[in-house]
Amino acid sequence: MQKQINLSALAYDIKNNPVYGNVKYKWGISSNNGIGILDSKDNIASFFPKKIGKGNIYVYIEEKCRKKPVYKGIDVMVKK
Repeated sequence: MQKQINLSALAYDIKNNPVYGNVKYKWGISSNNGIGILDSKDNIASFFPKKIGKGNIYVYIEEKCRKKPVYKGIDVMVKK
């Protein structure tokens, strides 16, 4: 099994400038067989693979200047 994989996210405002404060990050993982565990705090997350399979790690980013949260996800595959 692979080791821990670290991820990070950074919000940008409508003028494409990075935003470091007043941002909420909500991380999650979806899979049909529980491929791993996601541990997150603010804009940093760590994925710990547990089972062979496929899934998606995602983050919702809420920033006060945007009316809707931004959603970004990445497909992952855990191999033996």
